[in-house]
Amino acid sequence: MAMQRLEAELEPGSLASQLGVDLLGVADLTPAQPFILAQCEKALRSQESAQFLTTFPRALSLGIHISDALVERLPDNRQEPRNLSPYIFHIYNVVNPTLEAASLRLTRWLQGHSFKALPLPASSPWNRQELVAIFSHKLAAHLSGLGWIGKNSLLITPHYGPRVRWITVLTDAPLETGTPLHKKCGRCRECVEVCPAAAFTGIEFDPSDPREARYDAAKCSLYLLGDAGSASSSSHVCGLCIAACPVGKPSYRKV
Repeated sequence: MAMQRLEAELEPGSLASQLGVDLLGVADLTPAQPFILAQCEKALRSQESAQFLTTFPRALSLGIHISDALVERLPDNRQEPRNLSPYIFHIYNVVNPTLEAASLRLTRWLQGHSFKALPLPASSPWNRQELVAIFSHKLAAHLSGLGWIGKNSLLITPHYGPRVRWITVLTDAPLETGTPLHKKCGRCRECVEVCPAAAFTGIEFDPSDPREARYDAAKCSLYLLGDAGSASSSSHVCGLCIAACPVGKPSYRKV
């Protein structure tokens, strides 16, 4: 009965709205433990830290819808310096702090019910040589049933498309989990064709394939760094794969 009360509090209309997020789901991480272990170990070069993450069988995935007005501007301001971009400011100074605060509140809520909880940062530490983060927020969102992995290697939600910023809280609370969505992008190649770095192959997501089968992270990174070749104020903004995706456009959501 206590668990039923916990799950009732996790309904989107209750706890999610209190936390200030648009999406909230629960993922069963058990099937993905080998991937989580390998990715974290690759990012941190620490087997001990990687094994610690796999002690959490569940993940709560929280998402905030990114401002449509800013996303729609991306095709026009992609050469804009990152330190002057309204889009970058919105993501890192508005959305990310809101997600961090929500994950902290959720962590305290879970601990208050005697469960372990580990909040992972919205922009998690990553290995810049390997271009890999310690944990995949989109993996948790996918396993929560909040969306599918698109040809742009982003999490595509049925309502907002890829216009969502994510954060994850790992836990051992035995909450009821969602069912992963396995919807495909079909013949759509909008993100593939718009990418100025030609970073996408157009191959549909398959969990057994390596990331490189559908996405060349190095090409994307080099394009974002521009002529500078290093992270600096001259690095520019892109996000065309987000703006181009038909799913999540205001016109799509009105259909």
